[in-house]
Amino acid sequence: MTIAANPPLGRTLRDRVEVARRRSRTTPGHLQMLVTMTAVTAGALFVIGAGTLVVAQRSVAGMHRATVPAILGAQQIHATLADADRAEANAFLSGATEAAQPHHLYTQDIAAAMQQLERAAEQAGGDPAVGEQIRAISVQVTEYTTLVDIARANNQQGFPVGAAYLRQASEMMHQPVDGILARVDQLGDLDAKDLNAENTTLIVTVGLLLLYAGAALAVFALLVHSQGFVRQRFRRRRSGPLWLAGGLLLLTVSSMGLAGAVTTYQLNMAEGQDYGRLLNLWHIRSLVYDANGDESLALIARGNGDAFDRSFQSNTGRLMDRPLTDVLVDQAATGNVQFQGLIADELNSSSGSEREAAMDILRAYRRFMGVDATMRARSQQGDHDSASLLALGAKAGQLGSAFSELDAALGRTIASVQGQFDLNIALAEYTLLGAIAFQLLALAIVWSVYRGLKPRIDEYL
Repeated sequence: MTIAANPPLGRTLRDRVEVARRRSRTTPGHLQMLVTMTAVTAGALFVIGAGTLVVAQRSVAGMHRATVPAILGAQQIHATLADADRAEANAFLSGATEAAQPHHLYTQDIAAAMQQLERAAEQAGGDPAVGEQIRAISVQVTEYTTLVDIARANNQQGFPVGAAYLRQASEMMHQPVDGILARVDQLGDLDAKDLNAENTTLIVTVGLLLLYAGAALAVFALLVHSQGFVRQRFRRRRSGPLWLAGGLLLLTVSSMGLAGAVTTYQLNMAEGQDYGRLLNLWHIRSLVYDANGDESLALIARGNGDAFDRSFQSNTGRLMDRPLTDVLVDQAATGNVQFQGLIADELNSSSGSEREAAMDILRAYRRFMGVDATMRARSQQGDHDSASLLALGAKAGQLGSAFSELDAALGRTIASVQGQFDLNIALAEYTLLGAIAFQLLALAIVWSVYRGLKPRIDEYL
């Protein structure tokens, strides 16, 4: 018995290709080929489009719900701890009895900061670098509060050594590189790496749009060819389902283009403007807290506070590069900002009602610095008690009142800009979700082409 040998695989494939080529030369075969090719290209259009949009939407959602909140959360932790240090310095300045309100604010700030650190650890999702940084900060905060407790105990008994412990605690808070606030800033830097990765992903999705455009052109070419073939072979001027397929293609591609344009605009607003302003405003707030703490620590030192005076000048110098005068305030109100610094950056980046809010910050800062100048003049004249009362006073014209007005102006502006950021990035996120739904129309193109060509195929059956 003779067993027939199987033909080589290459020959089998060539035979099948040849059969398909011959069949495509027939009218029904050509129509079936058009349906198949349209299904493949429209399917590719859907996969590329929906896949690109899903990746982009996940990146934007990550920015909105995780990455940016984590970065801004680190800024908030920084400000909360700086406020705690400031509040305890004010409490210490009030004397052996210690004013209850500043110390109560200190305890609230420490508790809030620890809760914020716990939330940051939960949001990190097990990231070892972030977890290690948070543990180091928590340990240092515990050491800091221990020093503050020792300082308070000595102060309540009238022992001068209490001031030394308070200075040591404040130095631990503000020490460069390995201080508490420096480590909090490093925590924010770790979160910023995730933001860079998400931005890189968005850039890659822009490149994928070239593949999407190629698939769309292929579908369009097939639709044009199908319409021409039907008109030539069947003497039909137009096919309704094929025209519908063209309309569906237009909607599909237009939704992608519109989503890209809207998302780009909203991200430019959210990340390019609002996010930068939020970082700047939180930085301003932290520097104001530090400056107010320096004022109290310098008064506590009673003539030996040169280091705190230098720190105050450094902090306020970053806010504004020159002494603020009424003339500079009036010029800034007309749009002519004649100084530099973080406050100038906020003025220059805002407009409309936002700029008026920035002017409120500037005017409050002017009052704050004016009271500070009066307080320092009294201290330099040896009237430390009067200077301390001015520093702690909450009435109009006193430092406590001026500080509260400045802090409130910063808080209102931060809340407003945060709302704008949330709105802009949410619009970007939901625009992408809507565009994903529109990509389903690419699959409807296949159905429409099949409806248009199936009756012509049936004529040959």
